[in-house]
Amino acid sequence: MAIVPIKLDALRAGGAAAQLSAQFQAAAGASIPRITLSNGRFILHNSLGARIVHNQMHLDVVIGAVDKSGSRVWWANKFTGADDATPPDCWSTDAITPNGPTDKRPTINTGNGVRPVMSCAECPKAAKGSAGDGTDRKACAWKRRLVVFFPDQYDQPYLLSLGALSWNGGATKPHPGGPMPFRHYVQYLLSCGVNPAQLVTRIEFDARQTVAALVFSPATDSAGSVLGVSADSQMVLVDRINQSE
Repeated sequence: MAIVPIKLDALRAGGAAAQLSAQFQAAAGASIPRITLSNGRFILHNSLGARIVHNQMHLDVVIGAVDKSGSRVWWANKFTGADDATPPDCWSTDAITPNGPTDKRPTINTGNGVRPVMSCAECPKAAKGSAGDGTDRKACAWKRRLVVFFPDQYDQPYLLSLGALSWNGGATKPHPGGPMPFRHYVQYLLSCGVNPAQLVTRIEFDARQTVAALVFSPATDSAGSVLGVSADSQMVLVDRINQSE
């Protein structure tokens, strides 16, 4: 997985997230803390494998880095609404080469016999309409992963995977002045001269979608003021990422 920073030039963080990626890769075989979605709730999985249901319907985090290339994940059985219920049958960390067990991968007929797929490009589960629900959705879900931190808790990064709807909203237009899909949200912040690591971001479920999708907006206090990240805290965040060097 290649992780790159989200334009943190003002924070002097060039290349820091790539170093964080190395830290995650060094933890191969260990349980990497992550955040998943299950039946409209956020689920926190700590480094010991404990599964904790977040007690609020939103999540306030500081965004540290974004997966550069994207990834893919596929379950042979029908999606149940809980993405953390069972391990996927096949996946790809770069959306190019399958990483799942050969005997569980989708297969293709080459004319000389049937074999497991060797690339995502040739996989029938990555084709439009393969979800089998009458839409153009693909059975193999595309993902982009974020590295996020809870405010003032930079000792513990979490991974959060975003599907296509959470990333760009699909055909659904963003709320005017309201919560937006991730790509629109980051573009909006940058157009205002603000980078994502300078403020606390609120993540919520998009009620307009029929499947689990997330929207993003600046978190605010009870007076409606945006919750910024102090300069000192920004430097702590950068130092935390740099520790993986």
